[in-house]
Amino acid sequence: MPLYRYSRWDGSQKIDLDADQLLSAMADDLLADGDPWRALRRLMQQGARMPEGQRMPGLKDLLDRLKRQRQQRLNRYDLGSSLEDIKKKLEEVVQTEREGIKQRTPEGRERRQREEKLDAIPPDPA
Repeated sequence: MPLYRYSRWDGSQKIDLDADQLLSAMADDLLADGDPWRALRRLMQQGARMPEGQRMPGLKDLLDRLKRQRQQRLNRYDLGSSLEDIKKKLEEVVQTEREGIKQRTPEGRERRQREEKLDAIPPDPA
């Protein structure tokens, strides 16, 4: 797996694409729509096949790749079961707190406020 390092653009980075290649990739969209912004947006989102045969990935391709890598890591480390354990423990704590509020706090405004705070806890710990 290749290693990538991201940094701020300083003008010294080499870009493998030149203007002719980008225009060639956008040519069909430009001829069909006549809108260069739409053609550029489509190129960025969907990527393109370059005349030399290589494929330039678009944002959609990169997002799909990130999703696959995330799923692989989740499967590898089985984080799902850990999250389920945390969720169960959180539910137990909330239930214990609710019982404590019912036993120790008289009916009224303070009790409702405490219960509302518990109701505001998101159901998903992640």
